[in-house]
Amino acid sequence: MTDEKTESRLALFAQTYSADLLVSQPTVGLDDLAHQNQAYAGTGGTSQGNHGRGYSPAYMDAETGKIVASSFTDGRPAPIHLLCGLPDEWILNQGYSSEEPKLKESIIVGFVKNDIFYTRAEAAKACAH
Repeated sequence: MTDEKTESRLALFAQTYSADLLVSQPTVGLDDLAHQNQAYAGTGGTSQGNHGRGYSPAYMDAETGKIVASSFTDGRPAPIHLLCGLPDEWILNQGYSSEEPKLKESIIVGFVKNDIFYTRAEAAKACAH
């Protein structure tokens, strides 16, 4: 059972993204985060580009609407996107030291501001105004 806040986030997400995008989204790993940072360099689509505007790095599970702020393993908020503080069920190959950690396909990289989740593109656009 979901609460009203989660249902509201899911409805907003459904209006913004098609099911095709979610199905075709590749899993995210550390190299992918670095490539995303390069793609959004100089914009509000990076932690460096939007931190002064109140955004915090976060992830959202598109299947459930659950948002998790990026954090260090000890729970302190992280200033950048890290994989180490995410729920175990979000990591596909948790505990396999020979493989790079990857997120399950429904996890979206983005930011949170005032309890609202923004994708990198949405944050970049919002910060450009």
